[in-house]
This record gives sequence, C-alpha cells and structure tokens, in this order.
Amino acid sequence: MDKSVFLNRRRPERRVLLFFALLAGILAGPFQGEASAADAKGNFAVRGVGSLTCPQLVSSLTAKDEQAKRESILLYISWIDGYLSHVNRGESATFDIVPFVQTQDMLAVVLTQCQTRQDVLVETVLLQTLGALAPARVHTDSPVVAVRVGKREGNLRKETILAIQNKLIERNLFKGSAKGEFNDASRKALAAFQKSVKLDGTGFPDVDTIIRLLLS
Repeated sequence: MDKSVFLNRRRPERRVLLFFALLAGILAGPFQGEASAADAKGNFAVRGVGSLTCPQLVSSLTAKDEQAKRESILLYISWIDGYLSHVNRGESATFDIVPFVQTQDMLAVVLTQCQTRQDVLVETVLLQTLGALAPARVHTDSPVVAVRVGKREGNLRKETILAIQNKLIERNLFKGSAKGEFNDASRKALAAFQKSVKLDGTGFPDVDTIIRLLLS
C-alpha cells in the first residue's frame, strides 16, 4: 500500500472507527494469541516499543521533526514485524494473521486506534487489532500480487484478492468467478463497493476498504 498511509493520517473518521467497534465481538473463532502463557497472575514482560503507551506512539509518529518521525516509523515497523512473525508461527491454519503485505499498513491501523486510546500499551492495541483482523487472515502460503490503480500501487497476497472478489460477488458487484487477479473488473467492482459505504471510489484496495469489505 502507499508508504504515506500513516504519515499524514488525520483524526479517525466515523467510517474508520466503525472497524474498531468490531474489536469487541467480531471474532469468528478463538484467537490463540489472546490466550498465550504468562505467569500465575496473568502478567508477562512486554519488550521494546510495545511497552510504550498509545499517546507516546502517536506523539512519535506525528512529530514535526521528519528525521525523528522516520526513525520512529522504522522502529515500530521492526517491532511489529517480529510480533507478527511470532503470532504467525503459533496460530493454527495461519500463514499470515493479517491481510496486509506491507507492515506500514498495520502500523497505520494501530496509529489510528491509538488516537482514541489513553494509557493503553501499544502491545495491547496491536493484539486486539490482530484479534479483529483474524477472520481476514491468509491461511496458506500465497503468492504476492502487484496491484496498480492509476498512480497508486501496492501488493496483496492472491488469497486476499480472492477473498475480496468473493465478497464482491456476494454483493452482486463482481461478475464472473474469483481468480485472484486484480483486473479492471475488480477495480470497478471495488469502486462500486467503496461508494456504497461512503469511501472514496478509487477502486484501489486500501487499508480502510479491505477492513470494511473483508470484515463485513
């Protein structure tokens, strides 16, 4: 997805907040990551930037100092990469727990949620977000497919594109069968969906669109 997806993130709009309302009850099945081992009292040590609070994350990722902001972005992305890798190893029937290929997209989601959370650890927010995204996980090793719409470009796994197309078929927006190729028909169908839920009808599978479609 776009590298600028979180660099210029505005305050969360209602359409984005709708996703976070799903955190409490959208899970289609148990998310093993939320029941991981800890000590007898349920406590465990949180390492790295995950031990920081949401206000600290928001402050560092929206800093006016561009160099400091870039360094913070790389630091959080590195930490999230390690966290996701651990979850992927432990979750059954899971190749990737999230539908996004680029980790900056995951960071964008965490940043958006953290803007409405106080005194909550980054690790807690990430875990809750993964729980909400679990139904849209990639189940098996799936090739990465380049996606281009106009000047926008990104990457998605073929399984995710298939899921997008199947959801569009369910809504009678996509004609034909799902093949995992993001073609012009896919773009037009996705643009129609975006307009139906009051998103910008670009036809590009951005973070907000993927969340709204795959978790609907």
